[in-house]
Amino acid sequence: MFPISQTPTMDLTRVFCNQVLLFSLLLAATSLIGDKLATRLSQADLLWRALQDSITHGVVGMLSWAVVETPGLEACKWMSCVVCGILASAIDVDHFLAAKSLQLQDAVNLKHRPPFHSTSLVLMLTSTLWCVSSLLPTLPLKKPALLLLTAWLSHHLRDANRRGLWFPPIGSSPPLPSVVYIGSTVLLAVCVHYLYVHCLVVRTPTAVEVISVTNILTQ
Repeated sequence: MFPISQTPTMDLTRVFCNQVLLFSLLLAATSLIGDKLATRLSQADLLWRALQDSITHGVVGMLSWAVVETPGLEACKWMSCVVCGILASAIDVDHFLAAKSLQLQDAVNLKHRPPFHSTSLVLMLTSTLWCVSSLLPTLPLKKPALLLLTAWLSHHLRDANRRGLWFPPIGSSPPLPSVVYIGSTVLLAVCVHYLYVHCLVVRTPTAVEVISVTNILTQ
């Protein structure tokens, strides 16, 4: 009976490991391909380079959330992946806000980093949402907090390959090598998955636990 009752758990663990490995490899491949394309596009192709960079950020955000919601990706979970991807791409709108212009040339030639690229701001905002939801359980803000953290921090990590992470008012870190930022992006997704599973997902009792409780009640 024991081996049979453990089969569903073992299968679920195997599916989780396979999906995490798959999405992690896709994350790494997307980042590497995006970086290669960015170096191939010349300054004259500014619009195409910006579009390619935005798409790469979006795909990285989607794949990061796919790791968070594994195992199993139903339609509603894929919608969350899409939302995460949109949020990851939408950060760059602050370039236009900071430039006070809709011209792409002005937006990409800022003398300072725009506000949404502040890693301090992301950490403060997501921590605030998490704490508010913990104090007021009727406000379901924990999942949005994790979505924002995954989307924005994955964007920041990819940008950190060129300019480092920005922690105002302290300053910026050195630029992160490709191996470091890609590994950190995968690690971010896995860590957020841990928070998601242990803080948001309602745990279903295993067959072993159900049998144990039944035996106790019938004694």
